[in-house]
Amino acid sequence: MLDLTKAAKAMQGMSQHLNVEALAARLRLQVAQNLLEKAAVGQENLVELQESWSDRTLFNAATPIEPLDDRKYITAPPAAHTVFATDGSQISPSHHEIAYCYLINVGTVMLHYGQSRHPVLDSVPKSGWDTGAPFPKPSPSRKWAAIGQNLTTINYQRQLWQW
Repeated sequence: MLDLTKAAKAMQGMSQHLNVEALAARLRLQVAQNLLEKAAVGQENLVELQESWSDRTLFNAATPIEPLDDRKYITAPPAAHTVFATDGSQISPSHHEIAYCYLINVGTVMLHYGQSRHPVLDSVPKSGWDTGAPFPKPSPSRKWAAIGQNLTTINYQRQLWQW
């Protein structure tokens, strides 16, 4: 049988945890908003910094083409409308695994609002395992290049954090 006294104590602990997490989320949001304001003021410098480091980073982020503090208000959508989105992910081959293979997945979603139509949710995975795969086997020189690239990425991140 359920002991309501013990269950109430457990719920109280969960409630306190949720309050702490909500406060932490508000603080993270405030930090993010402050960083966005700071970045908007120095956007030109950040773009120049990104351009100077872009050949040495593992992942090249998009360069903003509009001011970061630019706000565009959109009108409410019509009662009946359709939203379409797609996203992709990949699992690159690892030379540490037994089988040298990769996986690319592309997912699509189509949602129909204000209509009596079913949503379309789809995922198209593509795998490969042959030696002629689009991902070449890493050679020792490539491994060292990757390590060097990681070090330059760390230096780039330090420079951004100092900014």
